[in-house]
Amino acid sequence: MDRWMRKKGCGGAKQFISRKKSVFRLSSVLLCICAVLLAVPVQSASAAVFIEQVDINAPKIKAYVQGNVNTKTTFKGLLNGSDKGGNPASVDLVQEGATKLAAEDDAEIRYIFLLDNSGSVSEEHFQAVKQNLVAFRKKISKREKDRMDIYTVGVESPNKGKVTVLENAGRSDGEQSDIKKIQAIKRDGKKTVLYRSINEITGRSMPSGTRTVLILLTDGEDDSTGSKNDPKTTFSNVKNAAIPVYGIILAYGLSGEGNQSKIAMTKRILNTMGENDRMVRGSDISHRNKASAVDQAFQTLQNRLWEKTFIVNLLSNSNRTLSNAALTLIKTNGKSEESKKSSIGYFSHVSDNEAPELSDITVQSASKIGFTIRDENGLNKDDLLNQANYKIFRVKDGKAAEESWGIKKVEIPSAGDGSSEKNVVITTEEKMYDGEYMLKISGLRDASEEANAIEETEKSFTVKTGLTEKDEVQEEKQEDKSLFQEYSWVLLLALLFIFGLVIVIILLKKKNEKVIRMETNPDDLNMADSRLITLTVTDGKGLTKELQWDVEGSFFVGRSDICEVFFDDDKLSKQHFVIEVTKMGCYVEDLNSTNGTFINGVRLSGRRMLSEGDRIGAGREEFCVQSFQRSFDSIERTASKV
Repeated sequence: MDRWMRKKGCGGAKQFISRKKSVFRLSSVLLCICAVLLAVPVQSASAAVFIEQVDINAPKIKAYVQGNVNTKTTFKGLLNGSDKGGNPASVDLVQEGATKLAAEDDAEIRYIFLLDNSGSVSEEHFQAVKQNLVAFRKKISKREKDRMDIYTVGVESPNKGKVTVLENAGRSDGEQSDIKKIQAIKRDGKKTVLYRSINEITGRSMPSGTRTVLILLTDGEDDSTGSKNDPKTTFSNVKNAAIPVYGIILAYGLSGEGNQSKIAMTKRILNTMGENDRMVRGSDISHRNKASAVDQAFQTLQNRLWEKTFIVNLLSNSNRTLSNAALTLIKTNGKSEESKKSSIGYFSHVSDNEAPELSDITVQSASKIGFTIRDENGLNKDDLLNQANYKIFRVKDGKAAEESWGIKKVEIPSAGDGSSEKNVVITTEEKMYDGEYMLKISGLRDASEEANAIEETEKSFTVKTGLTEKDEVQEEKQEDKSLFQEYSWVLLLALLFIFGLVIVIILLKKKNEKVIRMETNPDDLNMADSRLITLTVTDGKGLTKELQWDVEGSFFVGRSDICEVFFDDDKLSKQHFVIEVTKMGCYVEDLNSTNGTFINGVRLSGRRMLSEGDRIGAGREEFCVQSFQRSFDSIERTASKV
């Protein structure tokens, strides 16, 4: 037996012991890996390329992206939305410059913190959060443009609002005062109005040129009241917000686990549950009470904001305005990957000051001429087909005749027809004679926002296969004869009218009656009147509301609160336009605004009378005139004897 073990058994035992040690070592390694993974804050998986938020300064777009991106990645962009008529439209975007790290950008960043200071938050976590907020305040003092807001959401009653601790903080000269305010925050709230506060902030209109992020510091419980502050509405608001939401789920400090359904919903809002609908990120440290967990979560948050976010600058290559637009980024180097779409609401256009260009005229027959008109931003088809925009004159002795040649129709043949180039054919009512002619064109606009109308342009052309002078003499004689025969009844009717008028005058002289004549003072027509005006107002977010104003004289619209109607819209001037009511009607006038006022898509110059159905565009708002009814009739009349 001993010999057998020496020959076989001992060797087998050694192999068994060796294998057992290997399994033990492997198990130890796996346990260490699991421990490390548990120590790392829970993160939601990021998309290959994800748009965090979008900053618009038309015609430029700045996109903040995360995911599978580095400074060597290049993109092209696509905007899909609706044009002014509500039809589907798109705009291509090209990248301008290289992709760069967000930490290297000098644009302003605004950090908005919502701090849960209710009694349910772990005391150890709460104190650690305050220390990290102090450190954060010191850090942004070195970044001149950055600003920091802190609001507490622990309140006495669930129908109360958040409490302001800091607003617009960041300058180094106010650092010590801000730190004292942070350190003075107490964990004394009885209820938490987290969702109410989230909905209020995500509903704000954020300023252009500023990157804004919302950061939640909470144990996840919420007590907000009101139908607009329920979990589903809050989740939808976060999903559709123009700003991203980050957060840290803190430990629940009182006995028990807290309301797990409320906490789970907050985690879902922060995307720690594995959903990937929006670029929202959260760290779940609720299972760890150590203060170091808060420090690590803050470090992860800052790393993502500055070191894991990249900036892509894009430029529109088309002169178009889109509403309800969504941006998609597509990689143009390496593996092609599409980003998640990001809604940006509104996109303006590239400036265009060039009118359409007209080519030489070709004579196709004695009654038909053709030409080509071009504009890189497209052409207004209705203008091209409008006969009133064309005049044809016959030229004799170097001068154009006073009367224009009759135009029967204007056509745009399909052959050679493109968006930026149109072939136009004009057919005259009668054949043209041999000789020199002149075509005058005016009022043709391009398809850009400026709708640059072509100034009156003259083009000469020669007809060589038309009627001759002999044909012209015979035709004139025939026209004179036909004219007399056709209108002889007019002469008879005129004689009868004169005879009747003489009889009426004689009869009037015989009457000795007083006649009262009502006279209207012309100056009174421009005096102020009162009208009830009904407008449908659509703001920059696409929200529509019907409003009525009883206007006497005038009312102003703009960004300033001194206006009768004002909006928080940086595209509006302080006093943008005015609507004036006179006895003659309602007028609209632009008040030298920076971005202009548009009536039915055409930029307003001077004063213009309004009609029902007119659409007034100013800034990001649109005002549709539904009706205006006179409140009282104030035209004065005076009576005098004749």
